[in-house]
Amino acid sequence: MKKNELRDDILCLALSRYLIVNDFTPYDAVVENSKPHNDAEQWAPLLLSVMTGSGNAFRCDEILNADPVKRPATFYNQFHELHDRTVLVATVAGMLCQHWINHTVEPYKSDTYLCESHELIESTLEKLV
Repeated sequence: MKKNELRDDILCLALSRYLIVNDFTPYDAVVENSKPHNDAEQWAPLLLSVMTGSGNAFRCDEILNADPVKRPATFYNQFHELHDRTVLVATVAGMLCQHWINHTVEPYKSDTYLCESHELIESTLEKLV
């Protein structure tokens, strides 16, 4: 599991949930992010990923390629790895989204919030993994 890929999936999922809870669209977030007074350049790729729907936080397209009859142990390992990743991404993204909501911030307005989010993700992953 690649750490940066996992972190980006968590951020995109948390961001999409945050937008849904606050009744914003990804387009609203992109417009807010691009205002001149905001210091939030690093949020742009994540917002575009959420806006285009290109994120795949749960790896829905990932195929388990082990044969469950011929290689049951390999199949179950793949299955559990995918399941564990899904639970981890959902849990950490939910915690991050809740953090943003509780602190009444619009995270995509400043890169400072992105740095704080990275720290929160890292500390939570250390505790959970």
